[in-house]
Amino acid sequence: MGETRSMITLFLLVTFLQIIVLAHRAAGETTTEFIFQGFKVNQSKLQLKEDATITPNGLLRLTNRNSDRAGTSSNNGGFGFTFTLSPTPNRPDAETAQYLGLLNEDDDGDPDNHVFAVEFDTVQGYKDSTDRIGNHIGLNFNSLSSHVQEPVAYYDQEGHKEDFQLTSGEPIQVFMDYHGPTKTFTLTVYPTRLGSKPTTPLISQKVPKLSEIVQEEMFVGFTAATGDKSSAHYVMGWSFSTGPVPAATLNLTDLPPPPPNTAKKRGLNKEIISLVVSLTTVITIMLVLLFILMMYKIRLQEEVLEDWELDHPHRFRYKDLYTATDGFKDTRIIGTGGFGTVYKGIITTTSSSSPSSDEIAVKKITPNSIQGVREFVAEIESLGRLRHKNLVNLQGWCKHGNDLLLIYDYIPNGSLDSLLYSKPRLCGAVLTWDARFQIAKGIASGLLYLHEEWEKIVIHRDVKPSNVLIDDQMNPRLGDFGLARLYERGSLSHTTVVVGTIGYMAPELTRNGNSSSASDVFAFGVLLLEIVSGRKPIETQTARERLFTTNRSNNGGFGFTFTLSPTPNRPDAETAQYLGLLNEDDDGDPDNHVFAVEFDTVQGYKDSTDRIGNHIGLNFNSLSSLVQEPVAYYDKEGHKEDFQLTSGEPIQVFMDYHGPTRTFTLTVYPTRLGSKPTTPLISQKVPKLLEIVQEEMFVGFTAATGDKSSAHYVMGWSFSTGPVPAATLNLTDLPPPPPNTAKKRGLNKEIISLVVSLTTVITIMLVLLFILMMYKRRLQEEVLEDWELDHPHRFRYKDLYTATDGFKDNRIIGTGGFGTVYKGIITTTSSSSPSSDEIAVKKITPNSIQGVREFVAEIESLGRLRHKNLVNLQGWCKHGNDLLLIYDYIPNGSLDSLLYSKPRLCGAVLTWDARFQIAKGIASGLLYLHEEWEKIVIHRDVKPSNVLIDDQMNPRLGDFGLARLYERGSLSHTTVVVGTIGYMAPELTRNGNSSSASDVFAFGVLLLEIVSGRKPTDSGSFFLADWVMEMHASGQVLRAVDSRLGSGYDEEEARLALVVGLLCCHPRRGSRPAMRMVLRYLNGDEGVPEVEVYSHSSSRYSLPSDLKESDLKE
Repeated sequence: MGETRSMITLFLLVTFLQIIVLAHRAAGETTTEFIFQGFKVNQSKLQLKEDATITPNGLLRLTNRNSDRAGTSSNNGGFGFTFTLSPTPNRPDAETAQYLGLLNEDDDGDPDNHVFAVEFDTVQGYKDSTDRIGNHIGLNFNSLSSHVQEPVAYYDQEGHKEDFQLTSGEPIQVFMDYHGPTKTFTLTVYPTRLGSKPTTPLISQKVPKLSEIVQEEMFVGFTAATGDKSSAHYVMGWSFSTGPVPAATLNLTDLPPPPPNTAKKRGLNKEIISLVVSLTTVITIMLVLLFILMMYKIRLQEEVLEDWELDHPHRFRYKDLYTATDGFKDTRIIGTGGFGTVYKGIITTTSSSSPSSDEIAVKKITPNSIQGVREFVAEIESLGRLRHKNLVNLQGWCKHGNDLLLIYDYIPNGSLDSLLYSKPRLCGAVLTWDARFQIAKGIASGLLYLHEEWEKIVIHRDVKPSNVLIDDQMNPRLGDFGLARLYERGSLSHTTVVVGTIGYMAPELTRNGNSSSASDVFAFGVLLLEIVSGRKPIETQTARERLFTTNRSNNGGFGFTFTLSPTPNRPDAETAQYLGLLNEDDDGDPDNHVFAVEFDTVQGYKDSTDRIGNHIGLNFNSLSSLVQEPVAYYDKEGHKEDFQLTSGEPIQVFMDYHGPTRTFTLTVYPTRLGSKPTTPLISQKVPKLLEIVQEEMFVGFTAATGDKSSAHYVMGWSFSTGPVPAATLNLTDLPPPPPNTAKKRGLNKEIISLVVSLTTVITIMLVLLFILMMYKRRLQEEVLEDWELDHPHRFRYKDLYTATDGFKDNRIIGTGGFGTVYKGIITTTSSSSPSSDEIAVKKITPNSIQGVREFVAEIESLGRLRHKNLVNLQGWCKHGNDLLLIYDYIPNGSLDSLLYSKPRLCGAVLTWDARFQIAKGIASGLLYLHEEWEKIVIHRDVKPSNVLIDDQMNPRLGDFGLARLYERGSLSHTTVVVGTIGYMAPELTRNGNSSSASDVFAFGVLLLEIVSGRKPTDSGSFFLADWVMEMHASGQVLRAVDSRLGSGYDEEEARLALVVGLLCCHPRRGSRPAMRMVLRYLNGDEGVPEVEVYSHSSSRYSLPSDLKESDLKE
């Protein structure tokens, strides 16, 4: 089967999937040919292993419906089967699940395997990020990580690619051919119901590696395995040839019939069972309905406490606050803001002597404001425990249904904002200099307390005059801690939302999003200048709370350690991933002299090396494991059996250190086994241990919980440092283990599921009659709001539902913060004949930032724009709460995927010519938006993921959900800072006004990104424009070119693109060129001016247009 053989052809009929069958070629044969029309005859040519068997009617069954079959270990994960070439028919160490009965964890990827496999896999790849497609076929060389893979599909007569499922239960036919002279492997797969083989193969790939794998004698056949999901795999027929003549054709009528499709039967049984359960619970429904009607008013009066509410007293009763504010009447309002309304109230308190009345201020948070429950709790946690003369005193809080209320001391003089602006304007009472200076010092004192003097670091994140209240002694009180964040000292801030008020936000927030004490200091500096000058930081609009979101999330860990430490006291140890032993500052410090055996229960948090969720690790001076293994034991046959630390059952651990060989061994197993396994889980030389151990060491345990709760118990402990082993624990003398609440919770889930089923039926019975009567009418009728009448073309929802197969997951072609994009095929009818067009349907997530306003904006802007470098919006649809936008389908995906995903997955690096043309195309599109359309369009979110690439490699700028339109000659007045970190112009944090210059800045970053192949920013201090500027300043700007291009780029064009990118990224927006000049530069129609050296970390601020240099002089 070397290169001299011209062709290998295989006909394979499979229903369901997988197992282990091997046929082999005798030594010395030059040609091997055979055909199985079923497997009743010629069985001597087959070697069956493990679960493989031949059914009475002649089917070759690879696996039955048991889980984790055809292997020696138990793993969660995938199942599937392979057609395999192997030098041996016996693979006793092969594992199940993702190893498909062919390889195992140790030999996966070993070049000595000499194994080639065509993998038919049915679930998302388990072992490797490259196996990302669930229902796929892959070509594997010495490994189960696919070198080439495609979703299972065939090409119809018109050349359309049609997906189908391997797990459908219907017979499937596969053709495989290998052409020796060209080293080309082709594969075609299709359901037999089609009747004939498609002309276009699914895979046609040169595979020079195959000649390296094939040896003189090879076995050919199948392997299969199941994982945590059961399946059965059958081969109905097989024709094979290694000679120049193609394999004989299978006669499908002579094949044994496929087994019954039990998958469909089970689906039907579930429906019948659901119906029976629904009918039998009607009596309960009616009783529960009566109970609900009787208890309705009582529930309105009662206030149900959530878990977090129990930890934060003092909690006021809603009815007392309602009375204190006269039912929250308008006459009681003393202030309003973006987060809600503040009412003055008088509340009566009763003591042992006599009742008294106190004035209070009640802040009622607007339900749809930015400040939700999270910020509400943050204000209670922070302000509720802070005590300083220059901070507002929080008396308590209340939560009533969706109403969130905070109760403060009433401060009669109002806010600093009103004293600086409102009162002078109304009655001429200007705040004196002495008062201003004392107020400034008081605010500074309050911030010093928050940053340095309290038990934790508090970052306020919204320092401004309206959040400073002035008491009757003219002392300032800093308040409104709804956006505040608390951090342990020595830790770094990791915020998930960039917040603040325009004019008071530090410029670094748009690049890394991390608030700090320095960003509070920036806001205080602006406030101080405002107190002295009596001028607002931005005078073109009213300052309001602004929100910019990024996606940054961290999961916490929990577990425990067995520890050697020079001290028993570790007061700075942190919870979660630090397991009560170390903290972020000393993690990895060689002076720790700490050795820990880590028993961790969730996926590693701090370091990519801690990749296993349920694992044991050996740690030296750090919580990043040097050695780690999934929790398991070896049974008597040597099979590795996994189990969970969180199972709740008692677990026994043996640890030994052998001094002469410096070898550490560890064995762990559930005590129910009765005896210690003979093979340890870990046996590792640890010379580092001698460097850690000092003259005196403490030995013991540490543990911590994170964002998931858990309890850790030690039932017994035996320890020895001498030559004699530690004494054996007598398990019968140990205290009994605590109740296994994990199992109880499992039982509760079943009960909860039953209760949920019953309550669901209640709703079903009440709504069923109405649904049946109104169903067709609701599908046909769609109520139009006023704005909908002005924006055609409007698609019908049912047409889009049909086009996308009901918005099925296999139709998804992209996801983002605003929603999901589906591929659809819609039929249009003309006077001649109907035709089918491919479309992309963007279904906006109901709770995303992009709401109706942004939806209408995208229709208004993109719906009427027409340019070759802009995405064409075909139409829109609104169905209930569903908002949908319909675009042309663009097959090549986004520029982001071409720059990063595809090179990582298959090595296809975007060429220089394509990059340069894409850059000029985007510039052309922006020029049209800024200068050539009837209005000015500011895109406000120019970035690679919003640039789609069509089949001609032309860029199409899209996603206009954040765009704003202005009449020519007018000024922009936006209310929310939006965009993506790294692409936002620095002036946005000062005045919040997006402009064509801010689009130019984003384009400049994008241009540098296209040339360099680097993201604009990372989690640290790196910023792409500054990095390229350093190269330019040193005369080595071409060092910034993407190294993946090698020498395959035009140096002059690359230098031109980098310099133009730097011009566009200038910190001063007045120094940036307009898009018309940018395009002229890129086209070579205009010489590029010299770029002055700048840095965004030290950019200067331009003066307001109405403030002259002379105004700053005495």
